[in-house]
Amino acid sequence: MMHGMEIIDKYLKKYAVFPVRPLLTASVAFVEQAVVIPALAESASLFRTLSCIAANPPCDLRRTLVVCVVNNYRPTVAAEEEIRDNQATLCILGELIAGRTPSVVGSAILKSDIERIADSGIRLGCIDASSAGVEIPDRDGGVGTARKIGMDGVLAVLNGRGPGGGVICCLDADTLVMENYLAAVQTHFATTGDPAAVAS
Repeated sequence: MMHGMEIIDKYLKKYAVFPVRPLLTASVAFVEQAVVIPALAESASLFRTLSCIAANPPCDLRRTLVVCVVNNYRPTVAAEEEIRDNQATLCILGELIAGRTPSVVGSAILKSDIERIADSGIRLGCIDASSAGVEIPDRDGGVGTARKIGMDGVLAVLNGRGPGGGVICCLDADTLVMENYLAAVQTHFATTGDPAAVAS
């Protein structure tokens, strides 16, 4: 009978989207839940969403890994401006993950959001499904595949952690959440035993 990592390894070998893209993050220690956010040319909204998550209490931010899956099809299918936006987003996320506040050109709101993210202690991760060779396969459904890439990426991180082995949430890049979002998710699964839920 297989347990834990064996089941996850078998699942990933059989069902993961290839090539497997690395999860860039500073640390995964003590992570109990993850939030996966696919983003396709959404720099205008992604950092506002991350800023909302960053407003959650530090204790909830410490146990949560927020993974952005920056994605597009290959250049002959994706628009050049989408790829440019994604590459800029990857640069900003890379700086934030490294613990630096990136210098950005944009609105005062964008700059404020990025400062809030940088100062919050939010645990960010990023998966590059945009750069040459790691784009979303043409035959696959874009956002669904990007979401799956992110969820697959956090499976091993969450194995055996938190209620039911850990919780994976999915948000869109333009979904704004309340300051109790992370705690509410954790409490729901810890107290109900539900295997899944949809929040509206």
